[in-house]
Amino acid sequence: MTTVDPILETNATDRSANGVAASTPASPVRLSRTAGLVAQNAEQVHIRGLRGPAGCGKSFALTARAARLAAVGRRVLILSFNQTLANHLRHLVEERCAESSADPSFVTCTSFHTFCATVVDDAVAAGLDIPEPTRGTWPVRIVQKTIAAFDAGYERSFDAVFVDEGQDFTVGWWNLLRHHVVKPDGEMLLSFDPTADLYGKQSWNDAEQLDAAGFDEPWVEMSAAYRMAPEIIESTNRFVENYLPDAGQVPEVPDDQAAVVGHVSRAVRRWRNVDRVADLGAAIGEEVVTLLTERADLSPRDIVFLCEYHHDGIAAAAVIESAGFPVHHVYSRDPDERQQRKRQFSPDADAVKGCTVHSFKGWESPAVVLGIGMEERSRRLAYTSMTRVSSTSGGDSSYLVVVNADPRLADFRPTFETGAALPQPG
Repeated sequence: MTTVDPILETNATDRSANGVAASTPASPVRLSRTAGLVAQNAEQVHIRGLRGPAGCGKSFALTARAARLAAVGRRVLILSFNQTLANHLRHLVEERCAESSADPSFVTCTSFHTFCATVVDDAVAAGLDIPEPTRGTWPVRIVQKTIAAFDAGYERSFDAVFVDEGQDFTVGWWNLLRHHVVKPDGEMLLSFDPTADLYGKQSWNDAEQLDAAGFDEPWVEMSAAYRMAPEIIESTNRFVENYLPDAGQVPEVPDDQAAVVGHVSRAVRRWRNVDRVADLGAAIGEEVVTLLTERADLSPRDIVFLCEYHHDGIAAAAVIESAGFPVHHVYSRDPDERQQRKRQFSPDADAVKGCTVHSFKGWESPAVVLGIGMEERSRRLAYTSMTRVSSTSGGDSSYLVVVNADPRLADFRPTFETGAALPQPG
């Protein structure tokens, strides 16, 4: 089954100010014909892949399919790499389940390693002896212990297993789920954005690996981004063209965006260069404060700021809070506190939201402020951050503000703000 029509996402009237589904769902996001095909799976394909850039609607297709299965009493497991995305997927599932009066408790949303830890804990509680690996970090060891638990006879199965942001997954993790978690003849679905492979796993680029993972059918290909304004798509695509030529697929501007979405907000783009990377966090905070004081259409809950490093996020939060605005963020110098903050991170928080780029993948907001550091990976992180803007949240404007500390990118400012091409050397 090959489908090339884009999956569209439009915002229902009950969506929260930051474009993420509200916790009390009423009217879910409309789906296009292609999304309907994904949700129906009329051909009953057991293993499917969805591939496309940011904003094309992969998560909406995945959660719509989960709700359909829940409506007929099937139990579904939805996994992501990070817990903050799992929280967002939970909201989308609840919204879609309300449409068909399905019981959302039939759908479990969590991170992959949290799921593994639960399996191991339950297996030990059931009396199974699970040896402790002698080597490896906790994420490596918990996966090894999970495999040992299943090999020892523990069972934890679902009628369907779906993976969102699959570029963060290894083929080995996928096969663990395929061999031990999904029921025989059950259904599996993986969504994948090659441009957002921040961990460099490159798991789904090799034909032999895909065959080994059970992907016998062609992947559903999505290309158009309906979430972002055309100007933002243009600026971010030019960024990729100039600084990330090997990033992979970038979104297209659909010809029918306004007709399909109903309303696309005007895009406001701003690029600020700073002289020192040490000033990045404070400058990000200053740009958030500027938005809140100069843009009457914005409230704190409309804005997210994204940082590579926690110390920058802490500095930005301090500037914002000192200006009298509340901040809900994941940043901390203490690893245990970071995990606690991630578990508590909510799209409904009535405050400016601060997050790491990795943990905000899959989310969206009508106003995004981000920083670019000096490392080579900073460029890919910046692009992923840029594509988090939602121009379909119902407001008159959407905002993308970049604070750049890399002098090699300083000349990109006019290209970013106006769409004009960079001057050619000579």
